[in-house]
Amino acid sequence: MLHMDEAIEPFVLQQLLEQAENIPNSGRTVFIDIHDTIHKFHMKYQKIEGNQAVIMLDNPKNIESISHSLLNVPLQNQRLIGNHPSIQNIRNKMSKFSNNSMPILIIGEQGTGRSYIAELIHQQSPLKDKPFHRFNCSYYSEEQLLKQLFGYHMNTEYLKGKLELAHQSTILIEEIETMPINVQARFMKFLEDGLIFRKGKLYPINTRIIVSSNHYLIKQMKEGLFRKDLYYKLNITPIHVPTLHERSEDILPLAENFLKQNSPTKSRQFSREAKIILENYTWPGNIKELENVIAYICDMTEDPIICPQHLPEFLTRLEQQNNIEKFNLQTIEIKTITEVLETIKRVGGSKDQAAQLLGISRATLFRKIKDYQIGL
Repeated sequence: MLHMDEAIEPFVLQQLLEQAENIPNSGRTVFIDIHDTIHKFHMKYQKIEGNQAVIMLDNPKNIESISHSLLNVPLQNQRLIGNHPSIQNIRNKMSKFSNNSMPILIIGEQGTGRSYIAELIHQQSPLKDKPFHRFNCSYYSEEQLLKQLFGYHMNTEYLKGKLELAHQSTILIEEIETMPINVQARFMKFLEDGLIFRKGKLYPINTRIIVSSNHYLIKQMKEGLFRKDLYYKLNITPIHVPTLHERSEDILPLAENFLKQNSPTKSRQFSREAKIILENYTWPGNIKELENVIAYICDMTEDPIICPQHLPEFLTRLEQQNNIEKFNLQTIEIKTITEVLETIKRVGGSKDQAAQLLGISRATLFRKIKDYQIGL
């Protein structure tokens, strides 16, 4: 039985929960007692129960090796999907950064694919045959964070920190903006000399560092919450990840990719109406929200054509609301343009004067007359 107070590694538990279905069949089952955390991962916990694709963690001390050997299965034939210029820029940076050892800073909102980009960089690097590690700073207090990153003694035993466990491989340190200033100082020293102090000696560690943040760190730096030297060390090789709303032309390619992933043996597609609804939504949860929506659709229907009725209710409800608002605005605009044109016609004025009264250009007026089929 694996207890949270023994596991000491929430992100490994999260990986177990999120990736259980993708782990090669080991013929054994994992039993996880996650206490208060069960509510956070309740649905995925249900999926895991009785799943023979996960090895049983009978010894919490083995959680690192087990998680890396099972969970960090290399991405197979994966690529960064999208045609937006910012995505092409990220591809170019990934290609350049993957072959050097400098730290990388990935900045973007939650759900934009920061960890996915980090893993793709790892898979393109000379370290691709080594495990890809993930560590989230936001889970820990300052004292715990120092122990987890740099190691600590427990009774007579020394427990290696995450930086040392990632020796000769890649580690993604997530939510770097939550790292306390004192821990930043220790982390900066490690980036400079690559040394870990253990049992009275210094040991050289060769770990590829990638960090991610959902904040622009320069603001925190100016407020004294983030060290200047650390910021300038990390900001040499930044990757800025846009929101899905900012790259709206990539919504459908991503949706179609997730549809294919969830239905690999079926030929499925979105109807024209469903595509419009997906494209019109702002996706505040970014790619992760879109991925979850497509997974929901695939769980709810096996129909080959995904129509509006297959989409989550909140999406169709928002689309209906948008259509009503759009109709109301168009109605007001048509009425205003018609009244101005009728007035101008009565006094013998020109359409140039009508455009001036409306506060729009002549070309815009003619376009709206054509679009709304206003005939006088």
